Amino acid sequence: MIDNADDPAILEEGGWLRASPRGTVVVTTRYATSRAWRGAVLHPVDMLPTGDAAQVLCDLAPNAGTPAAAEQVAIRLGCLPLALTLAGSYLHHQLLESWSMDDYRTRLEDDPIGLMDQGADLDSGRPESRHLVSRTWQLSLDALTDQGLPEATTLLRLLSCWSADPLPLAVLAPASLGGTGLLDKGRVEPAMRGLINHSLATIVSAPTGAGGERPVRCVQVHGVLLDSVASGTPVEQRAALTEAAALLLESALPAEAGSGGGDGYVALLAPHAAGLLRLVDGGAAERVVELAVRLSERIHENGDYAAALALAQEAAGAGERVLGTEHPLTLSAQHRVGRSLFRLGRYEESEELHRQVLQVRERALGVHHPDTLESCFALRQPLHLMQRYEEDLALLRRAAEGQQTVLGATHPKTLKSRSILIVLLAEVGEDQEFGRTAPDTVADCEQALGHDHPTTLDARLNYAYGLLQFGDAQRAEPLARQNLADRERLHGPEHPLTLAALSLLSMVSAELHQWVEAIELMRHAVADRERLFGPDHPFVPRGHVEVATLLARAGQIEEAQTLARAVLPQCERILGSDHPETLRARQVLGP
Repeated sequence: MIDNADDPAILEEGGWLRASPRGTVVVTTRYATSRAWRGAVLHPVDMLPTGDAAQVLCDLAPNAGTPAAAEQVAIRLGCLPLALTLAGSYLHHQLLESWSMDDYRTRLEDDPIGLMDQGADLDSGRPESRHLVSRTWQLSLDALTDQGLPEATTLLRLLSCWSADPLPLAVLAPASLGGTGLLDKGRVEPAMRGLINHSLATIVSAPTGAGGERPVRCVQVHGVLLDSVASGTPVEQRAALTEAAALLLESALPAEAGSGGGDGYVALLAPHAAGLLRLVDGGAAERVVELAVRLSERIHENGDYAAALALAQEAAGAGERVLGTEHPLTLSAQHRVGRSLFRLGRYEESEELHRQVLQVRERALGVHHPDTLESCFALRQPLHLMQRYEEDLALLRRAAEGQQTVLGATHPKTLKSRSILIVLLAEVGEDQEFGRTAPDTVADCEQALGHDHPTTLDARLNYAYGLLQFGDAQRAEPLARQNLADRERLHGPEHPLTLAALSLLSMVSAELHQWVEAIELMRHAVADRERLFGPDHPFVPRGHVEVATLLARAGQIEEAQTLARAVLPQCERILGSDHPETLRARQVLGP
């Protein structure tokens, strides 16, 4: 048994590595790719399964907590055997205090590496470096330095600025990394290979979800290792590393949707932006918060509103902490929080936050500033779905007219407001203004933004909706069908905006008495929304009521009433007893 063979070349001499009918040579090493292992059977030692990791903690500290609590600690430690051993030892050997597993997990947030290393002190008193989380990795880094790769240490310190999630290798492109001044671009690949060869990093393929995207090649480093490296990074180097990490993520983020990098690729960047937000405390703060705001917006556009909300909240928290509550970037992050809250059906919270941001922007930036006008647009969204149409229309007109004056009639933000105004005009019955402005808005969007731009698609959808509201289902039908086809082509069949197009086509089909199609489309939309957002999103009970209403109109009264009876309590709980959709459900049930 040869343990800790950190220099495999020594074993190539003297016949140490040979087969024999009388026994087996077992070698443990960090160096996985040495030529010495050419004739050997390799057994990679990975992290423990979660259940086994929890059992290690329970075996070492049987009185410190439940298996469920041990599992949470194991997950926090990444199921790393050394970390588990140190944690279990610490919990078992305490004298003056008696922490539970839950206590230990909470204290890990303050100083994870220092706390883990205390387990070695309690267990042996004079631990070796390889038995300390804070030092064991340094043995490999020292070996890499001896081999002429000191850049591996710099690269690992850079990686410690991000999270333990898979990081797309494109972020570390030699040309980009060379431009940060941290490493010469010709040394990036050797440094990465050194980390991989010494089992300090792993190359993985991260799945990117639906849409035909190919898996993204990524590098991944264990979270405990990253914590250890971060804690040992000299203070004077941290600002430059953080700045470089922010710059690299910024460079890796495509400028806008469709400009390279699919939805899944963009989502892979989110945890690393969140990691930077937790780290930043000075000069790079503006760059990091702005990056997170942009990334949150892209994730929101891709339809993952929960992930967009989480990142925007992190950005807002970092902005408040480092930049101040009224800094424009802090307000931009809060604005993104409000937008995602709206899409998740949390209308009251969205209204409250947007109103706060609007008030601060009016005071700090002025009533005609583009950001202030964008807050007007955002605030009207939750008001619209809470049936407060008068406030909604006033805010939307203020946004559209102000943006037209400040930004121009065909600026993307102006066109966005104009496209939504189409809906409001239809809902308040302004048929003459609708007929005069809606076609021009669609044409302006197509000319200024292109036929496949999200705002152009919105304008076409809203125009079809307006035609339907004014009783012209025949003209609305081809527009609605084309919009659904465009959404499916550009966003995929399950994107929330595709489901909006699906719902509109259902409504158009119903007005044309195409009952089978109308019911099938609406059921499809409701099922996908429930799966995406959960049963308590307001769109879900509203969709069920729409299906019940369609069934009743199609003459399927018994099925309609069964569905209405089932969904009525959900409507009352989520929407309220007096909400129009709740009243529609009661109407289906009859007197």
